[in-house]
Amino acid sequence: STDLFTYPPPGTCRDAVTVRVSDAKTLCEGMLLNDTIIDFYLKTLHDSMTQHQRSQCHFFTTFLWKRLQLAEQQRQPDPHSEVARWTKHVDIFEKAFL
Repeated sequence: STDLFTYPPPGTCRDAVTVRVSDAKTLCEGMLLNDTIIDFYLKTLHDSMTQHQRSQCHFFTTFLWKRLQLAEQQRQPDPHSEVARWTKHVDIFEKAFL
């Protein structure tokens, strides 16, 4: 599928989101949003916040849920171990919103 745009622009950050034509089609009425559209929205929401607001929040990509589901399906004894490094430098219990 053809790329529509990347946000933020390529080279400006390591976690940019590229939205493709097929992703944009999920915005049509009656369609379910896909992970890319949700990640794009979360990224733009984060970038529109003040520094104080950002300090109260932590954003995960939709990939977090996929990893936890996979660990559960594989009946891993500690599914958290699959994503523990994602919060290694963040105390999520200090955040008002996740």
